[in-house]
Amino acid sequence: MELSKANELYGTLAGDRLCFLYSGAFHDGHTARLIALGEEASLGLDGGRSLSSRLAFVMVEAYQNIIRHRPELTPEQALGAARSLFMLRDQGSGPEVITVNPVVEPESEALSGAMDRLTALDMPALKELFLNSLKSGQRTRQGGAGLGLIEIARRSTQGVRHHLEPLDELHRLFTLQVQLAGSAGAYTSLPTLHHLRALVVEQDILLLYKGVLSPGVQASIIRMVGSDLDERGRGHDARPRAFHALMELVQELGAMERSVMVLFAQHDHGDRMLLALPLENAQMQNLDGMLRQLQGMGPQLAYEQYRKVLLGRLPSAGPGHSSLLDLAAHCVLPLQYELLPTTSGGLLLLGAVV
Repeated sequence: MELSKANELYGTLAGDRLCFLYSGAFHDGHTARLIALGEEASLGLDGGRSLSSRLAFVMVEAYQNIIRHRPELTPEQALGAARSLFMLRDQGSGPEVITVNPVVEPESEALSGAMDRLTALDMPALKELFLNSLKSGQRTRQGGAGLGLIEIARRSTQGVRHHLEPLDELHRLFTLQVQLAGSAGAYTSLPTLHHLRALVVEQDILLLYKGVLSPGVQASIIRMVGSDLDERGRGHDARPRAFHALMELVQELGAMERSVMVLFAQHDHGDRMLLALPLENAQMQNLDGMLRQLQGMGPQLAYEQYRKVLLGRLPSAGPGHSSLLDLAAHCVLPLQYELLPTTSGGLLLLGAVV
């Protein structure tokens, strides 16, 4: 992934308190990890346990809707124009859950009609509809009577929003947006969604997270990415070790409480990891010097120097030195980086292929 594209993504999400974006294989096993991410996302938000519970339900049900409703696709379609997307985003006013996935053309009109009816109902009417649907016991091809969508609408404070657009002769693209707090005007705009999804398809992004990287978030991220890449035949031990080195870099630079962006994408030579990390002015020059030294250093030499720094046989060049050496030791290509000045200091864009 080009660093310029990463900077473009970071700029699009610059004001977000949190953003989690997933566009992988949509395994059932990811459901528990989504709940953990939702719990982390709701920390510090007004609404407490009530909001946390509603968010967890909506995230899981929206994620499962993608699994239930996705039609059979060729690999080219699934990674291209028909690629599915799940996103949790908080622009400062409260969490929003977004899904984008293809549906077959014959079902799209019925789905659109059902969504239109849902958005026109108030809370008492939604509750009545839910109870009536539960009693009727009607089943659909996807295994339910629309109960999940009804419950999603009930647990949103601002209702739900949807959009259908043509994809090809057989499919349409269905977008669902659920706002769980704040004002109805806080929805992500469709142009922004189109832009983000285009970057995901173009750069083959599996997962992106922007926010504070707590240990729970880190564990969920590496497990989700690991299962997806293993399915693509890209399993290897270097990935979790390199990710650990990346997180050590964040810690050594005193940025564990800062909002950073980390993403995983595919690369012809391996797995692509990228970090966007806000810096203080004093850190910029020292990091630049360390990264310049790493540019011509192969993984074997990086590992040897990393061991020497750990054993005290080589003086550390400053905070971040040992973790950068550790990261470079697991890479199959030289580290890429840019240090960009900002109004409050700087931004490190760091790319690694493992």
